Amino acid sequence: MTRTQNTPRPTPRTAARAARARDDLVRALLTRLDSIDVESAVTSAGSADSLAARMVSTLPGAGPLNAEVGPFFDTPALTRWLGITRQALGKRVQNGSLLCVKTADNHLLYPAFQFDETRTGLPRLADVLDLLAEKDRTDAWQAALWLNSDGDDLDGLTPAQALRVGRESEVIDLARQAGALWRN
Repeated sequence: MTRTQNTPRPTPRTAARAARARDDLVRALLTRLDSIDVESAVTSAGSADSLAARMVSTLPGAGPLNAEVGPFFDTPALTRWLGITRQALGKRVQNGSLLCVKTADNHLLYPAFQFDETRTGLPRLADVLDLLAEKDRTDAWQAALWLNSDGDDLDGLTPAQALRVGRESEVIDLARQAGALWRN
């Protein structure tokens, strides 16, 4: 990827984290490739490059807020990954069990941090989003950033990480406090 004037320069911490993530992904892919008929998959796709392009197209995309919020899925990629329709995705957003942010050019994106490797969403996300802001004033970007902010209140975990490890009541309390401050 060529760096442009608008692309932020990666910090050493961000670059090291990206390299570790890449290495982890390659190891995980190699492990999973051992369990399938790779030759048939490549033949079916037409070429190894074509298969790789299809695989990469389902990965969460890159963006300027990746360092703070993580990578994002767009609607087609997330519906494929979850195996659901656009309508089902919309219902999840509407009931608060799925966080969706809108870009300045009205594209809908779904932060990948809210899913684990089994495609399970964050526990109690709807409750947290309800507490962070009033329904008609919800700023999804602000909520996404809050869910990924490190803090002393959770022993260095982000609220999203704390939800994932069963510390829902602490996160709910912090979301209530943050929501009250944001509404004032």
